[in-house]
Amino acid sequence: MTGHYESEQSVLGAMLRSKTATDKAIERLRPDDFADPAHREIFSAMLTVAYSRDTVDLTTVDAELTKRGRLDAIGGAAKLIDLSQSVPSAANVDAYIDIVLESANIRRLAMIAESINRKTKAQDMTADAIIELIEGACNDITTRAQQHDKGWKNGGEIGIMAFEAAEHKQRHIPTGFAELDDVLCGGLVKPELTIVGARPGKGKSAFLLAASMNAARHGFHVGYISLEMSAVQLGQRAMAATSLVSITRQRTGELTDKDWERMTEGLSELNETGISEHLHVYEGYGLTIERLGNIARHAAQRGQLDMLVLDYLQLLRTTDKCNAEFERLGMVSKGLKQLALALDIPILTAAQVRRQSQDDSKKGGRAPTLDELRGSGDLEQDADNVLLIHSPDNPDDPTLKRIDPAHQGLWDRAYNASGKPFTVEVAKQRQGQTARTWCIFKPMTMRFYDDPASKDNNGQV
Repeated sequence: MTGHYESEQSVLGAMLRSKTATDKAIERLRPDDFADPAHREIFSAMLTVAYSRDTVDLTTVDAELTKRGRLDAIGGAAKLIDLSQSVPSAANVDAYIDIVLESANIRRLAMIAESINRKTKAQDMTADAIIELIEGACNDITTRAQQHDKGWKNGGEIGIMAFEAAEHKQRHIPTGFAELDDVLCGGLVKPELTIVGARPGKGKSAFLLAASMNAARHGFHVGYISLEMSAVQLGQRAMAATSLVSITRQRTGELTDKDWERMTEGLSELNETGISEHLHVYEGYGLTIERLGNIARHAAQRGQLDMLVLDYLQLLRTTDKCNAEFERLGMVSKGLKQLALALDIPILTAAQVRRQSQDDSKKGGRAPTLDELRGSGDLEQDADNVLLIHSPDNPDDPTLKRIDPAHQGLWDRAYNASGKPFTVEVAKQRQGQTARTWCIFKPMTMRFYDDPASKDNNGQV
């Protein structure tokens, strides 16, 4: 069998010669899978080139390494030429990747054993911390190994799988937004990654919490990972939605006897509807995708995770070294998709779209676009569904000019109800249609209502 050094050379050489080989290697490998420092540096440069949507070849990789000031350190342009000539055929890249992964996993296990032995002797870690270290490392290795062990399926087999899926209808998790659930054929489904794109301050956290509470009402265990708000802040939002006592009144403490009565009723509603039992909030400031995976696996093993909600994607870090922001976001989005597949659950997460220009603001603002999300790495590519949300601040917003006939006059209806229009556009659905949906949002109480003009239901989300 080819040694790990030669296999690393062969992987890199195949990537320089074939886009297919590049795609396979990027999907399965990380820089730290390479034992040789020069190979690790070269693969990292290749990742950056690929994530920037350039072709990985001698010229682009040479330019990236030169830009980093690392070309001489890896052996110069001659090293890249040798790599491209070292592999007899890029067609065998899968076998080379397997050997690289096997060698990397053996190294990791040896390092874990050595680290545990050292820390145990020095008593630098508690037993619980050591157990978490072992679980995290082993889960990472196991999950990555399982991603490619299902083998080939012929046309007849996948047809039977489709027949069985139709016979045993999969249970969707409703978001509670009536029009949106219609477009999504019932709601969110496993193991899909759904990304919610929104500009700052346009209600992404309110949307995520509303969808989470609705799923919990239907008996689904929801893990809500908050990376920017405390559990108390989320509790205030949930209390506002159930009691109609505004967050402002809760925070100032200027509560009347009627307010206290309503909050007591709101707390009872949280208990009686099952939200208290099924919604689980985790404060995770500075969380990494690797640590998130461990947290989610523990919750799933306890039977307390039917859906994972993350607020929000850009705040999630990675332990892998990244040389550019879009590279980090690409690793995070791929990690979330892999986690959804590994745990067989839907994952709902928000992604912040850049602020609109001053010209757009003066014209009344506008909804975000799929192109703007594409500017944030590989988010759109990795997501099964992309939802773009927007809440117009005034009637001149161009999004309102293109509203469908069923929602004509929504601005006035929302204004008269002390709310504002709120739109959720299904901009991408891998297995279904795209469409724009509307409802009414009341920011003071964090409640969403279906537009009464569009259907016979005037219910709260």
